[in-house]
Amino acid sequence: TGPLSASDADGNGVLSQDEFVVFTDLVSGGWLSDMGVADSFQDMPLVLQEANVVLTCLCELYSTEPWGQPGCCDNTATSGIRTNGSGPDEKPDTVQLEYLTYVCGTMS
Repeated sequence: TGPLSASDADGNGVLSQDEFVVFTDLVSGGWLSDMGVADSFQDMPLVLQEANVVLTCLCELYSTEPWGQPGCCDNTATSGIRTNGSGPDEKPDTVQLEYLTYVCGTMS
């Protein structure tokens, strides 16, 4: 989970599209940079853009969490991939661990 937390440049607990590019480049070992497509979200391969949409909208499945409710993936400043529990000094709770496992598993 280190790359997820490290990619959250503004520290708001949510990866924006630009931060998702950084995260993807980190977990791919620099593949986006090597391919010359690490400059913007729009430059990424469509399959990775789609992965971002799916992961951003996972919040819809967590309606009992404060951050999860219908309409939570509306492309606003508060929508995106959650990073809570992914920091080097954080121990994720059960829900965070489930969520982070899905995010990281999808991106591996």
